[in-house]
Amino acid sequence: MQFDSGVSVNRAKFSEPQDVLEPDYCEGRHRPGHVVLVLRVFTVPDAIGTEDRSGRVFQFRLKHTPRETCYPHSEAWCNQSGDIYQDYEKPPKQVRDKLRVALARHLGTENVLRFESYE
Repeated sequence: MQFDSGVSVNRAKFSEPQDVLEPDYCEGRHRPGHVVLVLRVFTVPDAIGTEDRSGRVFQFRLKHTPRETCYPHSEAWCNQSGDIYQDYEKPPKQVRDKLRVALARHLGTENVLRFESYE
């Protein structure tokens, strides 16, 4: 199954964590009650293989995909080639679950930032 984009993330090099909750960064949407999770690039696994004997391996990369009102916007990109210039490929559920576990292991070591609504 093909999708045209990965999971939205922001690059800290170009923004502060709280920026992602501001309407200008969120295509005009307010995000009251949301939190910001801080993950480091090295916490994203390079690749995760399936367990279905198909031999498929899904590779993960971060791809800078700036938006008109949000230059730091990036995406967690996934496909079997590892090439960010090829189509995004949604991995099977077992791979997504393994990715979530790998990322969750690092969440306890980073700050979870809470912000009040700007309204």
